[in-house]
Order: sequence, then C-alpha cells, then structure tokens
Amino acid sequence: MRGFLDGVNAASLGLMMAVSVSLALSTLTGFAPWGIFVLALIVVVVWNLNAAWIVAASALLSWASSILRV
Repeated sequence: MRGFLDGVNAASLGLMMAVSVSLALSTLTGFAPWGIFVLALIVVVVWNLNAAWIVAASALLSWASSILRV
C-alpha cells in the first residue's frame, strides 16, 4: 500500500508541475508579468510571506500596470 501511495504522490507532483509550466508559459507574455513574477519570487525566498499576501500584492500590481498602460 505504501508503494502505491508513493506512486500517487509522484504522479500528483508531476501533474501539478505540468500544469504550472503550462500556465506560466501562457501567462508570462510581457515585461510586467515577468517583473511581478520575479518580485514575488524574491519576496517568497527572502521574507517567506504567506501566499495569500503574495497573491493579493501580485493582483494589485497587475491591476496597477494595466491601468498605467491606458
């Protein structure tokens, strides 16, 4: 049973990685999205903030960049 569950965990991680790469390739299409991604990655690595704050700040930065382009 343990081997089966280890296999399920590995398959789940592989599927999550495939979906993450697919979403990243379709979303990171310009300078602003890449900048927000790199900034969020730095904040996560350096300060280890809660993911909810990272998502909220990224959404706010994305909204602000869309307003400034108009």
